[in-house]
Parts: sequence; structure tokens; C-alpha cells
Amino acid sequence: MSTLIFFLWLINIACDTVGQIAFKYAAITSNDEKGLNYWQKLFGNMWLWLGFGVYFIGFVFWLAFLSEVSLSKSILLGSFNIITVMIAGRVLFKEHLTPFRLIGIFFITLGVVLVGLT
Repeated sequence: MSTLIFFLWLINIACDTVGQIAFKYAAITSNDEKGLNYWQKLFGNMWLWLGFGVYFIGFVFWLAFLSEVSLSKSILLGSFNIITVMIAGRVLFKEHLTPFRLIGIFFITLGVVLVGLT
């Protein structure tokens, strides 16, 4: 994997992870409202807009990544974000990493390593 491809991949993973974290913060900080008030508070939440902005940046880097790597390989490498989001959920939100999730992390990592070697 070339340095450029690796850089594009890392930026995309980082943007996706930060975007998911921002969306989670937006959801939980707006959660004290009900019905229409919830949606109004959610759309006024800076975390939601940060998530959209970071996702847009990640989208641009994803397009650049796709221009360098085949789609079948890109999708497999892009699945690594599942791991980073699970770890961020554990660290930031105290979410549980069950044995099945840990097995999933292992197999995703193995798959990404195998795909990255080809």
C-alpha cells in the first residue's frame, strides 16, 4: 500500500470515527427533550453540524481513496471504521465490548491486514 493510499485511508477512518462520535454526542445532549422539541434541539446542536462537516471531509477523502484503490478492496479496508467506532464507544461512552464484538474486531482486523497485503 503506497503512502498516499495509506494517508487517504487513515484520514477517512478518522473522519468517519469523529463523525460518529459527534452524532452520538448530538443525540445524547438533545435527548432531554421529547417530540418536536427534540428535533429542534438536535438540529441546533453544534455536535450534529460538526458530524456533518467531518463526514463531508471524509467523503472527499473517500472519493480520492476510491480513485486509487479498487472498489472491492476499498470496501474491505473501509470496514476498519467499525473497529475504531467500537473502541471510541467503549472509551467515551462506556459501551460494552462483548466477547462477540471482540471476535468481530479480530476478524475485521485480520481481513483488513490480509486485504492490505495484496
